[in-house]
Amino acid sequence: MPKKNILNQRFGRLLVIEEAPSNKNGNAMWKCRCDCGNIIITKGTRLRQGGALSCGCLRKENSNKAASKRMKNLKN
Repeated sequence: MPKKNILNQRFGRLLVIEEAPSNKNGNAMWKCRCDCGNIIITKGTRLRQGGALSCGCLRKENSNKAASKRMKNLKN
């Protein structure tokens, strides 16, 4: 199956900047730059299906927000 060209497309906080070598299963891999500056390599299917939206910084931010909210509720 031909590889879908997703170069220069944005998926959440990730911008696809370069094609990477396929993984051992033959899946298309792409190098992406996150808005925070980190670089990750992920499968094209993860990007297109919404499984990869950031380098992990989004999860950390959401976790920190949830923890702050819990602490605020405990204080009240």
